[in-house]
Amino acid sequence: IKTTYDEGFEKHNIEDGNFEYYAKADEETIKSLEEEGVEIYENFYIERETDNVDSRLRLYRNREEVNRVSLMEGAFPVAENEVAIDRMYAENNKLAVGDTIGFDGKDLKISGLVALSDYSSLFSSTSDMMFDANMFGIGIVTEETFDNFGKGGFHYSYSWKYNEAPNSDAKA
Repeated sequence: IKTTYDEGFEKHNIEDGNFEYYAKADEETIKSLEEEGVEIYENFYIERETDNVDSRLRLYRNREEVNRVSLMEGAFPVAENEVAIDRMYAENNKLAVGDTIGFDGKDLKISGLVALSDYSSLFSSTSDMMFDANMFGIGIVTEETFDNFGKGGFHYSYSWKYNEAPNSDAKA
């Protein structure tokens, strides 16, 4: 188990850390952070209540650089009306590939079941004492679908990775 866990960091390019801003960071801020020896990645998400399941989903664009997504069943979304959702959330809410889930009166077809490498447990907040894969889930959508959601529930989240990992906790 430990070997698989450790290999996952490289295979999925899992972040070393993350932070969130109130608004999109300007290029000068990103450049100054990267001068400290890290690579910064936009990892924006939208969090919305669902229409037909009493829960909310945190939706990301499909990630190909950092915190890559593992496809467990079905396919990644390719059309504007598709979403791939966390497999545990799907199971707990009796959802399957081919079903639909609604947001703001618009239904998205579940194209696949996924696991996001930075969500080994579905905590919606770092202050949560227990994860809840019934009331909270994550998913991925296409660029077009993501952009069509607008700014409601939008979060300017960034991931970072060291260019060279520090050799001690004090240096980190």
